[in-house]
Amino acid sequence: DSFTIRLIEAGRIAAELAGRGRSCRICVSIPEHPELHQDKILALQAFFARFGLPAERIELLEGAADSFAEIAACKRPGMTTIVVSHGWHLPRLMAFAGLLEVRALPAPAGLVPDSLNPGNRCRLLPTAGSLRDLECALHELGGLGEIALRRHLRRSRRR
Repeated sequence: DSFTIRLIEAGRIAAELAGRGRSCRICVSIPEHPELHQDKILALQAFFARFGLPAERIELLEGAADSFAEIAACKRPGMTTIVVSHGWHLPRLMAFAGLLEVRALPAPAGLVPDSLNPGNRCRLLPTAGSLRDLECALHELGGLGEIALRRHLRRSRRR
């Protein structure tokens, strides 16, 4: 599944960075279930141990309301955060990282096929899949609008 693919990609990149002497953390955002918090932490630590990542470099983000809150929760001075998500979602996450001054490294995983690719012209017909693609596109455009508004408000406060 795409979540496992994203975890593997995060572990692979973190191990590569560690091999080059760069420290980083992995923040995993999972829906909140307070009674399972410790179990989830232990499972993530065991999963990332295969990549040689120390337990203290793995953080579980629960309860973040949106992507902005997730990226904000990843901000740590002097630490690189690996941002792993679908390729279509990363531009917005990286824009949030820039806005919040979070040192981040993008890592696309779980890519969604391009509906406008010449081999996928039939995906422009109204189907459940093409409606999902439209929903994703509108969601990301709305998020980019949010970033533009936050930048505008930040500039207005500085004046």
